Amino acid sequence: MNFKKRVFTAAAAAVFAVSVLPFAVFADDEPAAFEKKAVTTYLYSMEKSEQLECLFRSDLPEIPYIDFEQYADRIYTEDFKTTANGDVYTIKGNNMTFVADIAKDTLTVDGFDLNFDANVVVVEQSTVSDYARNTGDSMKGEKKTAVLDLSKYGIDIVGEDGKLYFPLTTLSDLFSPTYLAAEYVGGNLYFLKTMMASQDDDGYFDRTPIFQQTERSQAMADYTYNELCFLMDNIYGKPPKCALAASIAEKGFDKTLDTYSDLSRKAKKYLLSTSRAKFYMGVTLLSDMMVDGGHTIFLAGFCMDKFSENADFSDTPLMEAFGDIMDEDPDVGDIMAKLIMSPDVSDDVKEARKAKLKGAKLVKQWDDKAAFYVKGETAFFTFDLFENSVVKDFKWSLDYAAQKGLKNFVIDLSANGGGDEDVAHYINAIIANKKNKTNVYNSLLRSSMTGNVFEEEYTLDLDLDGKFDDADKNVCYDFNFAVLTSQVSFSCGNLTPCIAQQDGILVLGETSGGGCCMVTKNYFADSENFSLSNVKTLLRQDLTDVDSGAKVVYDLTKKAADGSTDYSGLYDFDKLEECINEFYGVKPAESSSQPPESSSQPQSSQAAYDGPPLTGHTGAAASVAIILVGVAALAVIKKKQD
Repeated sequence: MNFKKRVFTAAAAAVFAVSVLPFAVFADDEPAAFEKKAVTTYLYSMEKSEQLECLFRSDLPEIPYIDFEQYADRIYTEDFKTTANGDVYTIKGNNMTFVADIAKDTLTVDGFDLNFDANVVVVEQSTVSDYARNTGDSMKGEKKTAVLDLSKYGIDIVGEDGKLYFPLTTLSDLFSPTYLAAEYVGGNLYFLKTMMASQDDDGYFDRTPIFQQTERSQAMADYTYNELCFLMDNIYGKPPKCALAASIAEKGFDKTLDTYSDLSRKAKKYLLSTSRAKFYMGVTLLSDMMVDGGHTIFLAGFCMDKFSENADFSDTPLMEAFGDIMDEDPDVGDIMAKLIMSPDVSDDVKEARKAKLKGAKLVKQWDDKAAFYVKGETAFFTFDLFENSVVKDFKWSLDYAAQKGLKNFVIDLSANGGGDEDVAHYINAIIANKKNKTNVYNSLLRSSMTGNVFEEEYTLDLDLDGKFDDADKNVCYDFNFAVLTSQVSFSCGNLTPCIAQQDGILVLGETSGGGCCMVTKNYFADSENFSLSNVKTLLRQDLTDVDSGAKVVYDLTKKAADGSTDYSGLYDFDKLEECINEFYGVKPAESSSQPPESSSQPQSSQAAYDGPPLTGHTGAAASVAIILVGVAALAVIKKKQD
């Protein structure tokens, strides 16, 4: 697969004709011919299509090679331009520069960290928040470029007629942080937006062909594995909670599988199999070894596509083949069983919260997305998913609590698995604004591709009046804020308390669960998807990542007699007020204020708007993925038993 070549061509074939080009890519001994085909390409829906010329290698016909410039032009609103100078091709656009050497199979990347998420094609307007604007990114320290040596992975770069061609999956992985991707399914190319495995939008086309084939060529098996190695070495975020992350950073993914354990060596063997069912046995083993709290789930798409609203894949040849052979390896069965039997701590947290909040006054509830309670001097705003609609609910609750003269405001993230980072930025900015007096929020990140540390600047419409102006700088509340967390608090549910601590805000409950990377939806070369901790890592001001969680000042949990954790103390309002008073040095009043009178409360109502699909740093959908993987595993096992 490791070709040292240059493409030689005599004359261009007819643009939309299928033709074997009169050139070859030379390996050490024998050439691999390329064929040019016009491929029907759909741009984010079945209503918009075009023809794109792609190259197909004779020994790898399953993977189209697509023009780098054409790919970039379909995921960005800015135009890209390619120039060629011998073996060196330079592609520029959107303040990024990519320099490829087709003789060495290397790609030098410059400007990616600050610009990859700028000017991205908006497929659906509802995914864009109207209260947060990215107003500038800046590098911290000396800027580094990335040199990606694709030859290490046997990944081929082709130059032809002034155009630079990459394998489709390689480009899709490289640009996966944009939340846009492309798949080749059933002979057609589909551009799609990606969010998370539990809330995807790539079902606009027929995915059935993915599940019809049970075997693949060795060339396809090799490319799929090598591409995975490229992704894990260069783009994967390597969060510390993953047991293999440090080894991958030091040795690379392939050598890590070779040396980590008998299980990892077995996983590699399966991943390189020409049997697609055995490949997914390897994916099953990999899913267990790569656990990082909820972002990286390699088995997510394979099992979850069984439950697609658009098709039922449970009786397809691939799923049946997987069910037939999974019992051959007890390790695979054990992992499936573990997925099914593992207790869900979030259920324990929610049950404890539900029981204890019966003693507080429910002021308002917005569907199942958010709720606002009051007891004594304390307001309690709870939500379990960072989605854009929550911002209005949060602001309403702040205004209500201020109007009623409440002293304490608790933000409950104890069962929150993450979501849209814009929501986290809004909350962190507003609870710190009594001190900061600004509507500008800065987020620190590190790139796993380059090692660069950079800062993203957001300007926020804190008063939610639709304008970004000086009035937003004065939006602040004179509360004693507290953030309530548990080990379930993940991703943005972990980021918010970590940043709040830097601003002197009390964090209490139980240390939060981590989740330090942006999470994306990626695709194996055969088009089945998985979720991955991707290239951006969230940092504290001291440049440490947030994967260790926010350590609480007051641990409100207790161990029950059976060894389980009792979470009822997190929702004891008397204890919450005591901790808040002690932390902020407030002397308790001789008599606590009474709850606000019900006659003056706005009528409890449901929100009249729906939240958009997840974007940005999210872990909630991956948590759902874990549940559905378990359900899917149970279905496979039950079918096997029947």
